[in-house]
Amino acid sequence: MPPGYSSLHITGDPTRKPGKWNLLISEPSAAPEIGIEAAGVGASRVFAYHGGPVQASVEFESQGCLAFYSFDGTQRRELLSRDTKFQGSVKVPGPGLIAVQSPVAPHWGSIPPWRITLQGK
Repeated sequence: MPPGYSSLHITGDPTRKPGKWNLLISEPSAAPEIGIEAAGVGASRVFAYHGGPVQASVEFESQGCLAFYSFDGTQRRELLSRDTKFQGSVKVPGPGLIAVQSPVAPHWGSIPPWRITLQGK
């Protein structure tokens, strides 16, 4: 959230059932460190990565987007975006934030099962 703001208004498609929201606002440096492997289902996730360039195996059960952000939040680079099942690899360029997201803008929200494995970490 930009400095100076104290509230957040969430809007959505009125035809969908309302769901439960969990929102955590913190410094990018507080993101959990990605281990050798990370997996999840149901929601977008952000991980900190402090190493050098590395290959990552990526699996999306049906869709997903893997994005890389600078720690200061000024740069976003899409490493991979698929709207179908995917299994392959991408190169993580170095230190920054790795975000597992929806391939559909605004990219945050519910996503199917996914898995990332860092090679040689």
